[in-house]
Amino acid sequence: MERKKHKRIIAQTLAALSRGLGVFFGSNRIALIIKLKNNSTPEIYDPSGLLDENTEQIQRFLKSPTLKKELKQANWITNLDYNLLPNLKIANTISFGCNMKHIAMQYWIVERQSDLCSKEPILRWLEFAASQLHLDIMDKKNLRENISNLAIESYAMHAVRDHLSDLRTQALGMDVALSFYNILDTIINIASTREEGAWARGGIAFVDPSVIDHVNFMASFPSHEQPTLEDIKHCRKLIQAVEGSTRLLISDGTTIVGISQSQLPKGTVVADFKGRFGFLRFDNKTICAFTESGFVGTNRRPNLDTLERLLHTFQLSEEEANALLNCSFNIVEYAQGRKHGCSIVLDLGEPPTYISGLSLTSPLDLKIPENISLSASFAKIDGALHINKEAQLLSFASLLDGPSMAQECRGRGARYNSALRFSARHPDVVVIVVSSDRPISIIYKGSEYNRLIGKEITFCPKNQPDSTQFSE
Repeated sequence: MERKKHKRIIAQTLAALSRGLGVFFGSNRIALIIKLKNNSTPEIYDPSGLLDENTEQIQRFLKSPTLKKELKQANWITNLDYNLLPNLKIANTISFGCNMKHIAMQYWIVERQSDLCSKEPILRWLEFAASQLHLDIMDKKNLRENISNLAIESYAMHAVRDHLSDLRTQALGMDVALSFYNILDTIINIASTREEGAWARGGIAFVDPSVIDHVNFMASFPSHEQPTLEDIKHCRKLIQAVEGSTRLLISDGTTIVGISQSQLPKGTVVADFKGRFGFLRFDNKTICAFTESGFVGTNRRPNLDTLERLLHTFQLSEEEANALLNCSFNIVEYAQGRKHGCSIVLDLGEPPTYISGLSLTSPLDLKIPENISLSASFAKIDGALHINKEAQLLSFASLLDGPSMAQECRGRGARYNSALRFSARHPDVVVIVVSSDRPISIIYKGSEYNRLIGKEITFCPKNQPDSTQFSE
């Protein structure tokens, strides 16, 4: 009975973490390796097959003398402490491992995306998930039912705050007066406030009061007239004074003190507003991005990791795959930057499929930067770009058609559903669909390839590795 309860708790924790990370940085491929007791066999929870290609590496790691030594030396741990375990170094992942009093070992592994600003907020999130799972396992009376899951799923702002707090402690020590929750709330409120119909553009630097005297002000305000951060409309109006310049509003975490464009003291947090989004930095290191809805972990550049994985399943040389990725990335980035949708057909068959459109007399070689720029301009015209496996543009304004199918999504537009229909009839074709509101979909064989966000996590997925292979 107790084992069944533990399985349910683990599955619910994985599901909550998956939903939260899916919103924060676009990937919810997560896995957990866990041992409840030192003498038990490690169990693998891998609903999305993240560890499928690394089974042997994991097996060697779990049997390594270094890990065994760490597990045996952790007798001092109390209910609220943990011992950090050696890093599980799996390519293109972020991992956090620890052992606690009632869980001998837990390793959380998350897929790392190429457009991630910083892995540190993710590590703080995994640390929190590990602690909540430990508390749930300890709970014998089921008093915490669903409480931790809600906290884990909505931990984005807290993960950012935890990382900022760690950085600030390293830079200035523990005795500092800056309240990060107040600052983060202010940033989101300003990001969601328009002034005369326009979104905020400019920057605010949050300087710790202990070092604010080191700032060289261009202009400062009398203490009794300094706008408080609670007065969002006033702060939003003041940002217009630094728009389109290197100047920054300077805040002590409570009020707007003045304006400066000199070098900022160590331990400064900067919110760089760029319209409907912005970036949060600590001492010039990008921590995350933000929108009017909250904080996100991506740098807002196109993420074509899914396309890269898919291209590796075709018989393409490394040079051909890289050329296709490069031209696709640049065209997608151009479309996203100008907020228009587009479709790109990567035709990997021999010979290429005929598509009705405006054909070119001679294919345009997209290995040449000038030709990529021209193709990006063609993408603004209704219809799809048709590119062959040699990264040559064959036609633009191409019409994608096909019979209706059950997988169509009425919540998406004609561009998306046309790509579903067309790719279902042509198995050697990959279609990249860019929506005007930025999302990217990779369509292959009539469905969205590797679509994992929103996928329900269960305890026993079919592709879960057999945990008995890790026994002694």
